[in-house]
Amino acid sequence: MYVVDGYALAPHAAMTDIISVGRVQYLLLGISGSAALVAVLVLPETYSVVLLRKRAVRLRKETGDEGYMTSQERFKRPLAQVLRESLIRPLQLLVTEPIIFLFSVGAPPCFFSGS
Repeated sequence: MYVVDGYALAPHAAMTDIISVGRVQYLLLGISGSAALVAVLVLPETYSVVLLRKRAVRLRKETGDEGYMTSQERFKRPLAQVLRESLIRPLQLLVTEPIIFLFSVGAPPCFFSGS
């Protein structure tokens, strides 16, 4: 919500001479940074892989049974494979999904129009 408020309020602040146009980016940085900090500190973890790993670690510690493992712990993938997938998937989406391509072409002029 802070991120949306920042992008909504900053242009108005710049137009009304409350703050100079050059300082608007710093205003947005502060608002976005505070929102990110609040999110990191307040919001609970919801990614199932992380939750399962924490549960497996807790159960191993409580029971002493090393059989509690996640599938990521059992089947370690090489770093090269992980990096290759991480770099190829976004490019595949960019090429095969028209809406992602259109947003990728249309968004930069909004942010880098220069003033």
